[in-house]
Amino acid sequence: MKKIYILLIVIVFFFGGYLYINSSIGREDSFIQIIKLKIPKKLKTNLKETLFVFKNQELLKSELADREKEVLETIYMLSLPNKDKRDILHRLWSQVKKFEQTPDRYTKLGEILNKIGVIQFNQNKKIEEFKIENNNYLLRKFKTDVLLVGKNFSAIGSSYIEYDNNKLFLASATGIFGYVDINELNNKKFNMTIIPTNIGDLVNHKDFYYFSSFGIKDLLIHQNKIYVSYSNEIKKDCFNISILVSDLSLIGLKFEDFFTPKTCIDKYGKNITYEHHQSGGRMFPFKNEQILFSLGDHEFGHFAQEQSNLFGKIIAIDINTKKLKIISIGHRNAQGLYYDENENIIFSTEHGPQGGDEININILLDAKIKNYGWPVSSYGEHYGFTVRDDKHPKYIKEPLYKSHEDYGFIEPVKYFVPSIGISEIIKIPSNFNGISKIQYFVGSMGWDLKEGHNRAIHLFQFSEDYEILKHNVIPVNERIRDMIYVQEVNKVFLFFETTASIGILKAQN
Repeated sequence: MKKIYILLIVIVFFFGGYLYINSSIGREDSFIQIIKLKIPKKLKTNLKETLFVFKNQELLKSELADREKEVLETIYMLSLPNKDKRDILHRLWSQVKKFEQTPDRYTKLGEILNKIGVIQFNQNKKIEEFKIENNNYLLRKFKTDVLLVGKNFSAIGSSYIEYDNNKLFLASATGIFGYVDINELNNKKFNMTIIPTNIGDLVNHKDFYYFSSFGIKDLLIHQNKIYVSYSNEIKKDCFNISILVSDLSLIGLKFEDFFTPKTCIDKYGKNITYEHHQSGGRMFPFKNEQILFSLGDHEFGHFAQEQSNLFGKIIAIDINTKKLKIISIGHRNAQGLYYDENENIIFSTEHGPQGGDEININILLDAKIKNYGWPVSSYGEHYGFTVRDDKHPKYIKEPLYKSHEDYGFIEPVKYFVPSIGISEIIKIPSNFNGISKIQYFVGSMGWDLKEGHNRAIHLFQFSEDYEILKHNVIPVNERIRDMIYVQEVNKVFLFFETTASIGILKAQN
């Protein structure tokens, strides 16, 4: 019995000593300092990394937070726009970029950018030249070292661009907004002014601000309003693509809900292949005061053929009443949209699976909902298969037949096998490069650089019946996340997410 009492006393003293030492780590009173002096440095390090590891981690996190706080306070105290002080801020930014890779780190980086007030872009020394038939195309790139959150494993930074009233606007995929006068891009460097927003109050899930598939999906400026489509967690772990809207202002953007689908998909639900990259999100102005909006299938292919939900669809939303109508179904992941008002035609580009990227045309002769076939028909194969396997459950459920027309669907005007990672599509007028035919540019952002087709600008010339007459390629060797044509300066502007750069393309003919 005596031994049990002794053992209990030893245990009490041991745990009491452990709790006392654990609580004293980081304290600086005299008694603790005496104990610290008596313990060898190597033993102290070993104890921190083993016996007191959790307390040590708390201290390290606290020190990291203190460092970030010091940086933010330093930034706050420095006035702008003094050039020397701005350079100091960018050096501080470089220090913070070395912090622990966590979602919290990137929200802090966003706070720092807002304090800095500008995003600095510097032109690459080399102007790239491309000769396509009788035209020379010149490409200038302006790189930034701060928009460094990519939404793809091969993307350094992801952003979207728009033009309005002589200004180029940018929205990063993590919700940082800025603008610059279009004439500033004639210089070798420029500063894009950051616009404060309330995005941080509206979007709370951390993956939005981190390297993930969640974030802003497109940017649209229309009738003095600014719209962003984004990954919306409408309930715990259940997401869809929704739209926010704000009055366009250079002083600040106060976003509010514009459109939110009623249904969402649980990323931890029964379908373990849930894929938020496959979510669409493109917007484009449409007739009768409407906006076109693409919604992907999130890897739930059968939804694309069901009119009871909006996944795998292109819809039109009335900007006044918010009423919607389905324009077309059978889409996997429409990444490019363009509406030709004069011809009353919708062009869309779409990611296929393993192969089968598409360019589709919707000639709006009537109000009939068009069907583009996914996942019944596709020129690609399911991931993990080099050829189809009719007995496999994946192909039984989603057969991917190699014809659209035979199964009552609309054939793509162009498909790509292998895929090119197709992105935005824009119409180009004849005065850009002197080509009188109907022409569209299509971006791509594939990872396979074979023959330069997968990270390139694809130039298409169409007949009056919208058959492809010519297909040329400008191999820019960059993932093209977004692309616009600006008539006032007769140039094409692009955002390259491989290097987090703004590109400016002009033609010499």
